[in-house]
Amino acid sequence: MLAVAAFAQKTQAKAPFSLTLAAAHPQLRADQRSRTYVQLTLQGERPTTLQKVPLNLCVLLDTSASMGGRPIFHAKAALKAIVRRLRKEDRLSLVTFDGRAHLVLPPTDPRQAQKIRDAIHQISTGGSTALYAGLQMAAAQACSDARANRIILLSDGAANVGPMHPLDFKRLGRNLGQSGISVTTLGFGKSYDEDVLAQLAHQSDGNHAFIERPKDLAPLLERDFTHALTIVAADISAKVRFAPFVTPLRVLGPRAQIRGREVLLSFNSLYGGQQKRAIIEVQIHGHKAQERVMLAVAQATGYGKTEHKLRAQAFVSLLDPTTHTRARVCVVNKGVMEQVIIALTNSVAKIAVKLRDAGRTKEAQRACYANQKTIAGAVEMYGLDYKGRLRELWHENGEYARQMYDWTTLRKRMRQDQFNLDNN
Repeated sequence: MLAVAAFAQKTQAKAPFSLTLAAAHPQLRADQRSRTYVQLTLQGERPTTLQKVPLNLCVLLDTSASMGGRPIFHAKAALKAIVRRLRKEDRLSLVTFDGRAHLVLPPTDPRQAQKIRDAIHQISTGGSTALYAGLQMAAAQACSDARANRIILLSDGAANVGPMHPLDFKRLGRNLGQSGISVTTLGFGKSYDEDVLAQLAHQSDGNHAFIERPKDLAPLLERDFTHALTIVAADISAKVRFAPFVTPLRVLGPRAQIRGREVLLSFNSLYGGQQKRAIIEVQIHGHKAQERVMLAVAQATGYGKTEHKLRAQAFVSLLDPTTHTRARVCVVNKGVMEQVIIALTNSVAKIAVKLRDAGRTKEAQRACYANQKTIAGAVEMYGLDYKGRLRELWHENGEYARQMYDWTTLRKRMRQDQFNLDNN
């Protein structure tokens, strides 16, 4: 009868980001099949001026008729504010769409301030919503090998010209992501399609936010723009290879591929201070007693001013439980386990959305209340900190359950929250 103890080792490298690999259960019984979780974490370092990656930004603005009045007024004001923060090495372009796409401003040096202000001033509203065509035109502008490429999309409606199915935008988002272009999607009001905008952002490794009131746009746009200006690494690829006695089952969080014993992940960018995580559920099979053996090795490659390659390993010790107490076998890595609980309850919250969409309101509410029980049980069982994110998540699930009857607004808020938990 054996037990497995996993220890995380962090790479030490002179790079603008770090890579860490850690297991949720440092000790497990190895005389039987058992499941645990392994967390890969990328951490962006606080940037210096020399580390920041130049930005190629394309703002894609919905100018259909419904954007008239306060929405377009606040959008133009927010655009003027962020333009003042661009650096000389950055580039800005502007695309609008109504019934078709319009190139208002090609990639431009921000020092041409009057040209940019004139382009923003001439924007007007009217017509339908050709979102797909707008994205295609924006992608043509936001394509540079020397800069971090980002599209910021502002829209208040669903596509009604050209491709409009969520799967069309999922595929487009994946293609943009693979081309190194991140899409941040900002949805105004209650009429936009949150599934489309969330998929676009998720597949391209961007951000997504729900804007209930036009005046909320400026701070949200400012936050995303601030992050974009502090990007320290771009085009990051990571691979986790597990030992022969470990089988990866699924990845909670970012987009990933499982190929045999390998898990492949990609991230378009990482800003200073940002953490991006992937929780990998694995099954551990029996293994002979051994003092130290590798559980998994992770490799990551990313580009700042130069290429950086990092490596991290997680090791296991195979222990005989007859010489160790049961309490020791139940030890967990609290930091990783907290992220596991967050990821698991987020998966259940997605099921709650599907249940409510199908009219099964009571079942959706029960799913949210079940999340509260999961959080409370984990806090008690593992001694997790209940003062931070877990407490917020407990309250959020209670609010979800109580507000199920105001579904239009709540659905957008839940999809935004689920996106944030998956991608940060």
